[in-house]
Amino acid sequence: MSDDKAQDRFEQSQYTFSDLLQVKARSGGAKYWYGKIWKSVGKCVFCDLKKRYTIMELDGMVLTVNIYPYIDGNLIIVPKRHITHIKELTEKEWAVVKKLHYVAKKMLRKIFGYKGLWMIYREGSSYETSQKTVEHMHIHLMPYAENLVTWNYQPLKLPPFETAAIFRENKKAVDTLLRRYEEKYEKDS
Repeated sequence: MSDDKAQDRFEQSQYTFSDLLQVKARSGGAKYWYGKIWKSVGKCVFCDLKKRYTIMELDGMVLTVNIYPYIDGNLIIVPKRHITHIKELTEKEWAVVKKLHYVAKKMLRKIFGYKGLWMIYREGSSYETSQKTVEHMHIHLMPYAENLVTWNYQPLKLPPFETAAIFRENKKAVDTLLRRYEEKYEKDS
């Protein structure tokens, strides 16, 4: 979408104060306060998705916009049921995630001209461990743009082959985790 077309759309619409806050939430000094909003509403914002932000719903999964986006076109895939971890998705839900991802990728290219897309899922119990602000499991579909994210590579203590060796040496623990996963999540399959 051209800048002129976007500006025309902006000027012709009936934006609310909330809409303007969402547009400005990631700029200047405001970019860090948005996370506090989720804790103040008293309910799960993904269990209470508003239709004005929803793009489509398919078999219990929702494709929605991020109301505090990192970039224009930042979309989110959210299960309707309240779950907290990706491991809780059913096979059917995973299939829908793939479908919604495909639709989103094609539409982002058509509408905004984006050629790349990151699929971002954060696992962690707090903002400090993963920068995840909403507990309800969700997957960001983030259009790639140069300089959107800066990687701060960390000094390595081990070369990658040693990391692989450590995992292989812990085969017993890995096998135990696989069995535990199968017992917990594949028992109904």
